[in-house]
Amino acid sequence: MTKKFALLLLIFVLILAGCGTKTEDVPTLKPQITATPKPETKVVGDTCESKTWKITLTRALITNEIGDDHFMSKSSDGKIFLILFFDVWNMTDKNQYFNYAYFKGFADNDRTNMTIIQELSVEDYVMPLGTVQAGSSAQYFAVYELKDNWTKMIVSYDTGAIEPDEHARFVISPKQCDKIIIVPTPEMTETPEAVATPEITATTKASEH
Repeated sequence: MTKKFALLLLIFVLILAGCGTKTEDVPTLKPQITATPKPETKVVGDTCESKTWKITLTRALITNEIGDDHFMSKSSDGKIFLILFFDVWNMTDKNQYFNYAYFKGFADNDRTNMTIIQELSVEDYVMPLGTVQAGSSAQYFAVYELKDNWTKMIVSYDTGAIEPDEHARFVISPKQCDKIIIVPTPEMTETPEAVATPEITATTKASEH
């Protein structure tokens, strides 16, 4: 009986010793998230390059009318058109589709969508929508209707569906832009034969940045 009691006591002591043993906490490894680097911000005349695209913003133009006698788009009161001209190169060995839907614009920190106009081409540049052959280039324009007192426009070409995948980013200010403002003169109405005075075109050249 004494031996059995001693054996049970020994087992009980061993159980208590086991419960008191401390185990070191194993640190939890957190996965490292690597952010996609953004391309360097450029201005008018500069070029951005990624593995897929090389994009040059060759010119920026401020105007209030786009078109000719057949099709004419006019900006709303208190607003102007900002036209951006891009030279685009496909840097891959496969055909790539260039789509205006990937342009993202922010005018003075407000999200601004590209304006779709009737004109299919402006100064031999076409709407940014089409296939660019492998190793080839194309010329596209983008139009934004902005307040006439805008100060800064940021435009990027971002093909990312969920995570950003920017290929180009440009910051444009009014001083970088050429300017053509059509100023119509009120029609003369003194006599039935009166004819409207021809439009006056005010043109200024962008200052160097």
